[in-house]
Amino acid sequence: MNKYNALLLLPLGLILMSNSCGSESKKDEVTSEISEVLGEATEASGMASLDDYTGKLNELLTLEMAASLTGYDPADASEDYSQIMGPQYHSIAYTWDRGRTKVMKVGTMSVDVPDLDVVQLDGLAEISKKDFEYNNRQLTEQDLKDIDNAMSSKLDEKVADGSVSKDQGDMAADMAKGFLGDLTREPVSGVGEMAVWMPGHHALSVYEDGVTFILRVNLNDDMETCKSKAAVLAKQILEKL
Repeated sequence: MNKYNALLLLPLGLILMSNSCGSESKKDEVTSEISEVLGEATEASGMASLDDYTGKLNELLTLEMAASLTGYDPADASEDYSQIMGPQYHSIAYTWDRGRTKVMKVGTMSVDVPDLDVVQLDGLAEISKKDFEYNNRQLTEQDLKDIDNAMSSKLDEKVADGSVSKDQGDMAADMAKGFLGDLTREPVSGVGEMAVWMPGHHALSVYEDGVTFILRVNLNDDMETCKSKAAVLAKQILEKL
């Protein structure tokens, strides 16, 4: 597996979801390095975007849909429409600050960061069923090593050419590992042709008729509730596509 194929196994929203974690300077360092790799992976993969929905993800997932799903007041939501890199990495996220926090490890440090309640859509792209199955398969130990090696290799290149310092490279690597977290996959029936839930990221990847997208629903520590709500929302989005 080359570094691009390894990186395509990552959830598309991971970098975008880092916006609420850590300082602005740390976030920018990590986003810059990993975005470059993901951009190269996108080009290598040949994935096509759905042009009709470029810049219009908020029509597929509206604030009203997210608020209805959560039961929260839409007036209390923050909306973040990110359009960095290619369209398949665009995302629309609606978040509510309910006071929850989580611990993120960066090297030897443990930092409390906000754990926002979020309903997010990203990763809308055309893909073959075979590629969806491959990208969303249960990862082996070798897959995880390939992902780690791909990330490390790219950061080492940036350190070697002087783009970042060794300390910055190490910090970016630690934060990237923190973002990856648990990459376990669970098949979900009754949603599209295929659907896979990643409990470690509250993320549901969906496939139907050559199209894929990812929904992230993180509302509480009840994983089954989050998964079932994501499935309900996915069906609503599929009706629009």
